[in-house]
Amino acid sequence: MPDAGGLAARVRERLNAIEDPCSLAQGFGVGMDDMGLVTGVDVRPLPDGRHAVHVHLRTTAPACFSVPFFDTAVRTAIAAIEGVGEVELSWGSPEDWSADAMAPDVRRRLAERRERIRARAAQHGASVSRR
Repeated sequence: MPDAGGLAARVRERLNAIEDPCSLAQGFGVGMDDMGLVTGVDVRPLPDGRHAVHVHLRTTAPACFSVPFFDTAVRTAIAAIEGVGEVELSWGSPEDWSADAMAPDVRRRLAERRERIRARAAQHGASVSRR
């Protein structure tokens, strides 16, 4: 059975395997942790030797339609980890999310992708915003 630190790391790995639907719709799938949607993972022992896992999450925008998807996917992924006895989720405010919350590698890959799109658009005489 993993210790609390090892279990928290496994939880983050599992959460990162769940790709953000909005990033998938853009053709650039990003896992929840790399997207900056996971703000914390707390693990505490239960009397039966298993652990309770509390995951702190946020979305990238208010009224995110993906919350029901995330809720089901996160609970399912975490409950399947050996040693987990309880799963609790809490949702923080999306107002504290920004692109800076994404993993540095993801920000770099996204910038490269946007630059390729701009270059292709320029070849066809189109203009693309630098947002």
